[in-house]
Amino acid sequence: MALALSTKSSNLAQGVLTSLFRYWFRPGGEISLAVVRIAIFLALKTVLLVQFPTAEAVELFVRAAQPDSYIPKGILKLLGPLPFSAEFMSGIWWVAYVGCLSAIVGFLTRPAMILASLSTLVLTSFGTSFQVYWSHGYNVNHLAALAFMFAPAGASLSIDRILTRLLPAWPFGRPAERCGYYWPLLLSQFAVALFYFGAAWAKFYNGGLHWAIGDNMRIMVGITWNHPYYFKEPTWLITQLLNNKLLWQAAAVVHLFSQILPMTAMFFVRRPAVRFLEGMIFLSGIYGLYYVMAVWNPQWLLLTAVFVDWEWVAATLRRWLGQLSAVGAMFADRLATVLRPWILPESFVFGVHGGTPDAQSQPVRMTADKVIKLAGISLFIGYGLWVPAFQSGEKHLNYPFSSFAFYSTVYALPPYDTHRHFTFLVGGIRVRTDGCESIKGPALPKGETPIFDCRDGLTEYDRRRRFNNALHEQYRANTVPGIEAAIRMFIEDNEIRYPGSVPDNARIELLARLWQYPPYPARLEPAITFEALRGVRLPDGRILAAVATMVPKAKMVQAVQIEAISGFRKPVVTIYGYKDPWYSYGKQPRTVLPGRWLDDRAFEVDLRRTGHPLYTTIGIKEEGTDEEFEFWGPILYGD
Repeated sequence: MALALSTKSSNLAQGVLTSLFRYWFRPGGEISLAVVRIAIFLALKTVLLVQFPTAEAVELFVRAAQPDSYIPKGILKLLGPLPFSAEFMSGIWWVAYVGCLSAIVGFLTRPAMILASLSTLVLTSFGTSFQVYWSHGYNVNHLAALAFMFAPAGASLSIDRILTRLLPAWPFGRPAERCGYYWPLLLSQFAVALFYFGAAWAKFYNGGLHWAIGDNMRIMVGITWNHPYYFKEPTWLITQLLNNKLLWQAAAVVHLFSQILPMTAMFFVRRPAVRFLEGMIFLSGIYGLYYVMAVWNPQWLLLTAVFVDWEWVAATLRRWLGQLSAVGAMFADRLATVLRPWILPESFVFGVHGGTPDAQSQPVRMTADKVIKLAGISLFIGYGLWVPAFQSGEKHLNYPFSSFAFYSTVYALPPYDTHRHFTFLVGGIRVRTDGCESIKGPALPKGETPIFDCRDGLTEYDRRRRFNNALHEQYRANTVPGIEAAIRMFIEDNEIRYPGSVPDNARIELLARLWQYPPYPARLEPAITFEALRGVRLPDGRILAAVATMVPKAKMVQAVQIEAISGFRKPVVTIYGYKDPWYSYGKQPRTVLPGRWLDDRAFEVDLRRTGHPLYTTIGIKEEGTDEEFEFWGPILYGD
């Protein structure tokens, strides 16, 4: 009996392994591999140039960045804790640029793909390492490139293919084993589909069905179009969406399905028409994000190529051509015959899907090379799924692997069948001078606009008109060195790009704020309901900052513990409280908190007297002066 069970288990394992080998190492795919190579590295080159148009742009970024805020992410974790020099990163840019070009045209194809994938990833990771989190506009391109970079993709549509014809000893672009082309196609398709699938899972993980029902979609779209920092006049379509509950809930459901469906292409390898349809769903999702959420990443469009079986496309076009004209079909066949020795695969026959038999009819050779590749594929897929499954991207910081948690937050407040207001936390950079007129800025490069926005006599740094949105995320800094580094980063970055636009005598404030949107059916027009400083640079060069945390003392008794005060000579401290400005709609009055100082840094508050949650601020003024600076403090929650 035991022997029979052992035999069945062995046969089952053998069957599973055989199925895996037939799936990943099926014949065909030479033309598809070449087309996908061109698409992925064109997209990667776009990613490179969007971030850093020139090597000089890399140097400008490195000089403006603050080393204190550097936390290496992903591949940079292997290279030490310190940022690299401007000259080194400029050199990496040239490696990435030349590598992408070489991979696109297929010259030294495999080493070019590896160098382009890794060097461009280093550059993106370097920029990301100065931010608390990272954007997802680029990581899908890096995931696709990492999945593809070892592919034998120089065997067709490449300079290497021509050189192998002219120089028989040329080591690059040689044909691979007949069953060695398909695995990179499927793995890169997985990487691209994971981008959407992980985002859908994050929505279910973080909010379940609440993400799709209630007011959540309305709030998300409203934030996108009526955000305090990048306001845009809503289009007619967006206006209808924001004012019709059925429409915004239907849009949420459609969005979820559009993110889940592309992953199903992995199960339709033998159904090219279905894979093509999944690619069109991926493509429509890109345009949907643009039209509804104003998120435009054109480099994603090129990645649609991974869903297309290009041999099937060639066969379909040849069949249509034959139906239209026998002469045209004869010309196409003749052209294929002429091109085959130079740039087309040796196995390619125009009009025959893949030029090879079906995978099921092929014997499976389990070579050591395939076992190693299958192990690498398993690691890539396993870790790629693990990170979003447990939302551990922010914990691991292994860019470009991500939790894909963008737009996954449930913004709506319970109960979800009731329309409620919405509050969210944002940063701000404010410049105080004698008036807005004192900040005009020099003549800017053609096509650029001023970067400041005058509101109520104060000047706000306007991130609608700048690509470096990361500056506004620095309000998350919770240490004095981090706050000081954030302010210096703004000053230096601004001076490099727009010299003279901020007067030396200006006061520069880094702010944290609460913005609130009124409930439906009122218009989504945000208003500041609470704000406090994270830090401020004075005209004399001093940077003032204060950081405090909450310390539980007893039941319903907590203390505001001041961790650090910087820039003041003789500070006089007062602790203020605001009664729950997050959940209470409208602006809340400030009160001086009742309590007692336990020492010169810890202020004890009895929440039974004040209520909770309680938002606190740290009011500090120099002894003998009247001007007070109010810094963001901890939130005191009850037990």
